[in-house]
Amino acid sequence: MSHPFDVDGRTVWDAGSSSGRLYEDMARAAADSLGLASGLLANDQGGCDVDPVAFQRFATGLYDLYARAGNPVLSGMLRAVLVPSLVLLERTGGELVLRPADEEALRAERATAARSMGTED
Repeated sequence: MSHPFDVDGRTVWDAGSSSGRLYEDMARAAADSLGLASGLLANDQGGCDVDPVAFQRFATGLYDLYARAGNPVLSGMLRAVLVPSLVLLERTGGELVLRPADEEALRAERATAARSMGTED
């Protein structure tokens, strides 16, 4: 059983049921904490439709908080949502400019995550 994340009928992440539901829940909790919409909308297929505009705002807000977080616990919690969000953001046509201090590590983590975040294609 899967939990697909779709944009305009195209699956950008065909997540497993557990990982997809957990990411969706964590992203919504982070979005609520930020006072933003996550851009993830439950659909009738048991997954989510991704609103690229709202998701871009969410990912930007998430990264902005991550970049200024001075607490390692907060940074770790945010990073757990941020890394798969960076993959989804790229797959939905979005873009995020990373601080030089974060760029190497987050790009490497994003690449690792992307390899395990399959699509239907």
